[in-house]
Amino acid sequence: DDAPAAPAAAAAAPSPTPPKPKKLGTRDAKELEELPSRIEAAEARQATLTERIGDPSIYTPARAAERAQVEADLRATTDEVARLYARWEELEAKKG
Repeated sequence: DDAPAAPAAAAAAPSPTPPKPKKLGTRDAKELEELPSRIEAAEARQATLTERIGDPSIYTPARAAERAQVEADLRATTDEVARLYARWEELEAKKG
């Protein structure tokens, strides 16, 4: 029998155990507890800014600076919402 013995040896080797999920520390647990309200507040700001940018009067030349600020604030708030959700997912995964 000329079959190589290597695959059988590799199959017999124990597979590494997956790392155990880490428990949340006090700071992370507190942050996780506060995240839903922080997300809610950020989403409320996002909705307000979206409403403001949807107002046709903001597109007049006299309000160009205001429009630019609202657009910048909306981008920043949208990024913040995404960051908060990502952090929430990270902490939930860490919690196990």
